[in-house]
Amino acid sequence: MKLFKRALISFAALIMLIGTAAGCSEQTGGPSATPAPTLSNSTDSAQTSPGAEEGIFKAGEEYRYFAWAISEEDPFPNNTELYKRQKAEMKEKLESTYGITIKYIGPESESTWTTEVGASAYAGKPMTDILDFGASWTQVGIFNYQSTAGGLFVPIGAYDNVADFTDEQYWDQISQQSCVYNGQLYFAVPYNASVGNYQVTFFNRQVLADAGYNDDTLYQLQADGKWNWDKFREIASAATDLDKGIYGTAFGQTIENFVYANDAAFFEKVDYDGTIIEQFAGNKRNAVEAWEFLLNMAGEGWVNTELYQGDNYLSAAFFRGELAMMCTWAARAADQDTKGLDYGILYIPKGPQAEDYSSAVIEYNPFGIYKGHANPEGCVKLLNQFVRPYYAKDSEEIKAEIAVEISAIALDEGSINTLETVADYAVPANYRLYQRVPVGEDGSSNCATVIWYSGRREFFDGGKSPQQYFDSVAEMVNQALLEHVYSMKK
Repeated sequence: MKLFKRALISFAALIMLIGTAAGCSEQTGGPSATPAPTLSNSTDSAQTSPGAEEGIFKAGEEYRYFAWAISEEDPFPNNTELYKRQKAEMKEKLESTYGITIKYIGPESESTWTTEVGASAYAGKPMTDILDFGASWTQVGIFNYQSTAGGLFVPIGAYDNVADFTDEQYWDQISQQSCVYNGQLYFAVPYNASVGNYQVTFFNRQVLADAGYNDDTLYQLQADGKWNWDKFREIASAATDLDKGIYGTAFGQTIENFVYANDAAFFEKVDYDGTIIEQFAGNKRNAVEAWEFLLNMAGEGWVNTELYQGDNYLSAAFFRGELAMMCTWAARAADQDTKGLDYGILYIPKGPQAEDYSSAVIEYNPFGIYKGHANPEGCVKLLNQFVRPYYAKDSEEIKAEIAVEISAIALDEGSINTLETVADYAVPANYRLYQRVPVGEDGSSNCATVIWYSGRREFFDGGKSPQQYFDSVAEMVNQALLEHVYSMKK
């Protein structure tokens, strides 16, 4: 299997090198094959001509770009050298074409940067124009800083005559659903082609083979649309061998994935007095069914109930050979020590209420614009031009990058097919947006604790059923969202 993996990496790298070489211009020496639309970009041509763009930007303007880890000396220190070169090229083209300046801004402290940007904007003197949120979990706190409910930000969707954020070749339409407030897009999410962001099922090939399940059978089940909870349960039962310390699976990320795999979600959009907001949906029947399913498996002794404090615990246990299956990010096989384990990769199994497979898109990186710049149209246009990915989603360059990434994760053809197609089943799963929202009268708890952790021990011990528990906390969670996300109260 390792020989197979090395051969794939070499082949994919060769494709990428050929694509890059083919895309180099003799005049510029830089990549030019299928790049993101540049200053004469065809995507926006129906809305703004090059001349109109020059009218949007005004010579001499300065636009500030903030990221939590950035400096003039080393922009984008956590990114690859290729990414840095691409950004430098985009910056130079924008500045030279329009006579503007893009200034990088970093925080005084990386530990307090969310407060720094919020406080400056709240005081009427924002320290930046374009804000890189760094991760999705920062979005809510920054959006509703000091109960402003987005009042500090430019609603970029209102400027669709200036910039298009609906082009799925460059903008993540799935994740941007979580950036819409009362029908208006506030934040843009560049498309991330990485297959590592998708949720999949890893299985220990040897453990399943010992239990009577070969990988060809599993991949065929998946292709036939029959990779479902019942089959997952059957395999977990057969593969559990507690004498060897092997469980069929663990709670970990499995429960979160099973909720979405059963046509459910932790939060859903509702009309609240004419305003579209999100409220708790974890007590809806389809969501509760996911908990009940795994709890029933746990009662049979097939689920490790201790591995739920974090995904890293789950994946480390799997790669030590202690789990037959785990549901988590595909990237776990690339960013952790797999200890030479021979594994395969499937989709998340379908729940009984679902018509098709699903892969929850949990993490994303939004970008927004603070109010205060004299030219908000220019800010929106710059965000669209400068933040968008360098290459289109369907470009040969991106296909080559994906091939290299897949070859670093997959050990067999079946896994390759899973990773090549998993994006087709992406569904928005924005529950991490709210994980730090304070819950309760004293605010001493938060959504993550209340929803994912507090009830589990009671479930395991039989103190409360999932339905009883989630019904009991639903109103408290909804009130927390109204107050701390939307600055509204009942």
